[in-house]
Amino acid sequence: MLRHALTKIRRAPNSTLVAAIASLSTSGAPLSPINFGSNQDIPGFVTGVVGAPAVIVIQEWWGVTDQIKRTAAKLALEGEYRVLVPDIYKGAV
Repeated sequence: MLRHALTKIRRAPNSTLVAAIASLSTSGAPLSPINFGSNQDIPGFVTGVVGAPAVIVIQEWWGVTDQIKRTAAKLALEGEYRVLVPDIYKGAV
């Protein structure tokens, strides 16, 4: 479903881009909090099947928002990916 929607988005004129994005499902896979890095000092979230192809979702400048988490969950569920969302600002904005 996600691949089909992304194809529609790539082909859509700017005026229909918002409608194409809104058509995506709002459900997703659950995210689990993790810490990683050489000192385990980088917080983040992970979701999806272990061993699946991986995707890293990078936050916008205001941090790991609910929208970023929903996007990661949808990618994991609909695209069958393992998704990592690092909190590069470590909770600070």
